[in-house]
Amino acid sequence: MVTSTAKRYRPEPDHQPAPLLTPAVFHILLALADGESHGYGIMQDVERFTNGETRLGPGTLYRSIQRMLVDGLIQELAILVGLLSAHRTGPVGRQT
Repeated sequence: MVTSTAKRYRPEPDHQPAPLLTPAVFHILLALADGESHGYGIMQDVERFTNGETRLGPGTLYRSIQRMLVDGLIQELAILVGLLSAHRTGPVGRQT
């Protein structure tokens, strides 16, 4: 039996595969590409740059935002007033 001594590629232990981009996540990243925004502003931006063809409802938007925060695609900046918070793309989101 021959055992190879060649170095094999082994991913870093903390290497995670890139998260899948759903249409909602893709549009949210596009809306945040120009700068930070809050949820309602993201909804308006998506509707504007798709000429009304895509409308994100609050359930889809905020579930997607939660998933994107966990995946590192965006960062939460601060709670502005009550429940309103602003977001921006994170390091992973800028690479995607």
